Amino acid sequence: MIEKFEQFKQRIATIQQQLDDEKRTAAAGVLADIRECVRLFGLTPRDIFGDAIAAPRRQRAPKYWDPVSGRTWSGIGREPAWIKGRDRAAFALDRSGSEPGDAAEVVVAPARTEPGAAKPAAKRRAAAPASVKRAARRR
Repeated sequence: MIEKFEQFKQRIATIQQQLDDEKRTAAAGVLADIRECVRLFGLTPRDIFGDAIAAPRRQRAPKYWDPVSGRTWSGIGREPAWIKGRDRAAFALDRSGSEPGDAAEVVVAPARTEPGAAKPAAKRRAAAPASVKRAARRR
């Protein structure tokens, strides 16, 4: 029984090696055909792949500035903690990217310094009473 199992494993390994060799040979032939067509017809990567090649993203200019930490935010995506729930106008940068003029009026809560500081607990729905669960199962 074990000998038969080992024979099957050996056959699988041999067939897998033959498959890999055949695939490598076929890929080389296909690649040669593609190169010939590209040369013959003057194709470009855009002709072959279309507009699927993504242009590199440009970095967005910051719109808001934290006077305490000096960090900036572009206004895109999730609000940072230092601006969350506050008037954004107080943190707004002008077009030149300089600091806002009213930075002295901005009130910023101190950051947590303890690494294990407690976070507020998430609200959970109350579990339905057992009688309601039983009634739902009967339907």
